[in-house]
Amino acid sequence: MEIKNIFQIQSIKHSIENWNVKKNKFNKEIKNLKFVESQFDSSRNVKQEVNLKNIFKSLFKKELILLEKTINNKINLKNVWVVHYKQYQEHIIHNHGNSGLGGVIYLNYDNTVHEPTRYLMPLNDLINENSLIYNEPVVEGDILIMPSFIHHYSSFNKSEKIRSIIGFDLEFVK
Repeated sequence: MEIKNIFQIQSIKHSIENWNVKKNKFNKEIKNLKFVESQFDSSRNVKQEVNLKNIFKSLFKKELILLEKTINNKINLKNVWVVHYKQYQEHIIHNHGNSGLGGVIYLNYDNTVHEPTRYLMPLNDLINENSLIYNEPVVEGDILIMPSFIHHYSSFNKSEKIRSIIGFDLEFVK
C-alpha cells in the first residue's frame, strides 16, 4: 500500500540580486510612509503621499519581468504595503482573495531570531486529520510568492529586533 500526493501547490522563491543596494534605496524612498499600529504596524489601507507601487515597480522591475517569464503570463501589481512586527506582534491567519498571487519580500529579517511566514495547506492530513503547515526557509532579500487563496500567518516576533516585510498582491493580465 502506498500513500501518494495527488496535487501540489506551486510557489515561487527568488533571492533578489544586489539586495543591500535595493534595500537601502527602498528604505530611503519610504521614510515618509505612514503606518497604522494594531497587532502589527502596517502601511496597508493607509492614505499615503508616498507612491509605494511606483517605488516597488522601479526597484524590483527586474524581478517582476523574471516572474512574468517564469510563469509565462503577464501580471499587474495590485497592491503593495510594508509591515513591521515589533516584539510580540503577530499577524493572524488570513488570505488575499480567490485569484492571483500574494508575495512577500523579507525586508528586515534575521533568520537566527525571526520566523518566516507560515502557510496552511487547504486540506488536512489524510491519516491524522491535522492541519499541514509549511514554512519556507528564507533569508533577508528573498521573495516568496504563493497563490492568493492560501491561508497564512506570521508568528509572534519573539525578538527585540523588528521583523519587516514588503507585502504585495499580483493579478494575472488577461
